Amino acid sequence: MVFDLKKQLKQHDNGLLQQLFAERGELDDVSWSTLKKTEVNPIIIGIRSLSPCQRRQIQLLLQSIAKLADNRGLKVIQEELSQRYPELVPTWGALKNRADKVLWVYLNARDAFEEAAVFARADALSVTRYFNRWSPVSCNGFEASDQRIGDLKAELRKHYSQNELRGEHCEVHHYTRLNGDEYFFAYLPDWPDNFMVFNDEGELAPVDFPTAFTNLFVYEPATGAVEMIATGGNTAQQKLRKIFYKAMCQQEVTETDPDKPEYRLDHLLQPDFTFQTELTDCIESVTVPQVLLVPLVDADGLEGLQPRFRKGLSWSDSLALIDSLLESRDLSRDQVGVDHIQIRIQFMGDGNKRGKTLTFRISPRSCNLKAEDDEELQAIGGNCLRRWGVIND
Repeated sequence: MVFDLKKQLKQHDNGLLQQLFAERGELDDVSWSTLKKTEVNPIIIGIRSLSPCQRRQIQLLLQSIAKLADNRGLKVIQEELSQRYPELVPTWGALKNRADKVLWVYLNARDAFEEAAVFARADALSVTRYFNRWSPVSCNGFEASDQRIGDLKAELRKHYSQNELRGEHCEVHHYTRLNGDEYFFAYLPDWPDNFMVFNDEGELAPVDFPTAFTNLFVYEPATGAVEMIATGGNTAQQKLRKIFYKAMCQQEVTETDPDKPEYRLDHLLQPDFTFQTELTDCIESVTVPQVLLVPLVDADGLEGLQPRFRKGLSWSDSLALIDSLLESRDLSRDQVGVDHIQIRIQFMGDGNKRGKTLTFRISPRSCNLKAEDDEELQAIGGNCLRRWGVIND
């Protein structure tokens, strides 16, 4: 996501921004009472006057707020507020602006904001091609103790040291979601790389920056199932699955395949496919803003192609562009699969007002349509997925 600081500031109520900067002890010189709605230049000038560290902090915070200001993020925030601060829900619900909803929670329920950011990130990761859900295991010995988490860290270090020569460090952050699911973010050293950055003198210089990569384990105590996000494919995840159960449940598990994909996507590339709709759904158009294609054959190190399409472009025209892109790589449509796709449904308006828009993202194992607030639109979207053969019933 491209972050636009000016655009983000314009989305917020000036009173909430004033409260934010007052809490931080910054921008005292801004005449908040005289600022007009969406007048943000004095705020930007004030931010520019801050130290580099302060600027980075406010930029990172506003980026976090922007990432949470979607259906998925607001759903998680509502979940956290309802459990932690039910008395705040009516006030929060009365706010109309999505960005203000998130900022208000940051200012008034910081722990709910921080937990929501964690789980929204996990939900976002679940639509990537590295996500798998593994069948339930009959297990009564799960325990999220410091000792067990220490065992998990030790086993992960050993695994990555032996197999990839990069397991010298490991940190595991544990969270319990309010629905009872247990989340374990495991951070390990990534492959070394050089990055170009601006140093304190404003000069561009290469830096050997030790980045970290993340594995995510989600354990469901109610079923004994594990969901996992980790690179390396099913073979690598099978080993990590064994490590998790051994460390956290004190139990050896046999190898198995992950659950079958819930959504079929590859057939969307077939020449005769169209996004058929019903007149009763009042759909004006169905378009695809972006899609991620992954090679099913050896493609000289190519991991994927992610074309983004002009707004309003038909799927047939998008497929023609995909063909040109694949041809430049000596590939064809039958040699690639759909890793994830974003679909936008534009509904008809009433003549005076443009119709609603439903946008959702699908991978073979996940679909964020369930995060849609409007139950009617969610139902229409589900019916469309069945009509298009996407849902694997």
